[in-house]
Amino acid sequence: MAAEKFAEAMARDVGASATPAEIAAATRRVNARAAAAADDPTMMLSDLGGENTRRLMRQANNMPNENVQRFNLRLDQRQNFQWQRIEREMARSLRDPREYAETVGDIIARRRQAARANFDRAFSVETPMTRELRAVLARPIMRELHALTARNLANRGQAIGLENRTRQLHNVKLELDSQIQAARRAQASGNRPQAGWDVNTLQTVKRDLLSAMDNPSYRHALDNYAGESALANAAEDGFENALRMHTEEIAPMLQRMSVSEADMWRLGAARALAGRIRQGNVTRDRTESLFGSPDIQMRMEAIFPTNGARRQFQRMLVREARKSDLRKEVQGGSKTDRNLQTASEAGEPMRAAVMATQLASGRLEPVLNALSRIGNRFSGLTPATANAILERGMRPAAEGLDEQVIQILRRRAQAPQQRSNYVRGMASALMGPLNQDEPLRGGSGPRYRDGQPIR
Repeated sequence: MAAEKFAEAMARDVGASATPAEIAAATRRVNARAAAAADDPTMMLSDLGGENTRRLMRQANNMPNENVQRFNLRLDQRQNFQWQRIEREMARSLRDPREYAETVGDIIARRRQAARANFDRAFSVETPMTRELRAVLARPIMRELHALTARNLANRGQAIGLENRTRQLHNVKLELDSQIQAARRAQASGNRPQAGWDVNTLQTVKRDLLSAMDNPSYRHALDNYAGESALANAAEDGFENALRMHTEEIAPMLQRMSVSEADMWRLGAARALAGRIRQGNVTRDRTESLFGSPDIQMRMEAIFPTNGARRQFQRMLVREARKSDLRKEVQGGSKTDRNLQTASEAGEPMRAAVMATQLASGRLEPVLNALSRIGNRFSGLTPATANAILERGMRPAAEGLDEQVIQILRRRAQAPQQRSNYVRGMASALMGPLNQDEPLRGGSGPRYRDGQPIR
């Protein structure tokens, strides 16, 4: 009986008039979801169904049985740790937010060591003085930065004029990174930057300088390691602005960054997202309250490095949403289902009269819907059946639909006429007291066609 109930709910999720082909396709979709959830031990078989499956689990949960407490405990426990699963998947698909506070310095040091050979090759290549580069260097801010760079090098016992142009420009670029970092911190504390240059101006100058440098070797070296200040700036900017700046500005900004800077920016963004994920009660559904808005979806599209990584994260969110939907259906709303079912029995004589009229006109679907709502003594939902339904629904989703449920689904789709005859027979049995002149199957007496007795 439990398998019948489960298959009936699954069939209704597909559609009342589903064909065998549609049932087969729906079975494949459910089992595909099951295969995708193979690495998620918290996903249950009942999570794979739709609204009707969730309602069946609620009905079984409202019926006193041995599995009620265990079922609700599982629902609560997995919801309490939803935030951790989301953060864990974000670490796999985007970046691990824990690295932001713990190992930013270590990441930068590793990148610096790995990029040393690349910079040695880049510094051996002379950067040509193109018209575009000459125009950037002629800007007043660049002359000031060049003088500041020369002074700082002189204070360390070095001289900027003894280097080739590539290394000179690199030193100016490092000074730009330091000034950007100082300006950002000054603005965050409400102060004016000491040098008088705002963050936007400095970032624009840096972008134009790198664009004007016709040196592919240097650009390749920057992709691996953009400099300690630049990487720290990128991580801070991602943390501060990933959830604040206009969504349309994120993708162009990341495209202008070097690969290493964009990677560090995403690390900061992951930490900012983790802060939002960790807010609120542990039972809060993050898939709805945080990731359900168009704004955050657009940000995810821009922030994630590849479409494949973003889709992987979204598939996990869909699974988490299914888990939350089941819990809301089972535990949410009114707890008076039993009272409503009991009260509905008082209206059975009137419903029987309505069903008689519908049967006479050949309308079977309304009759079927009415029959499905009649009390538990006709539906077969006993405590033992409810216990078995919960047991089946709590199976690991990775197991997919078992062969017994699949066979029941096939029979339902392949025998619509038998189903109609079953409805007629059930309706006749239920309305026996009202139609006493209607003979039972195999009996004798007057018969009717279109509401008129056949003579």
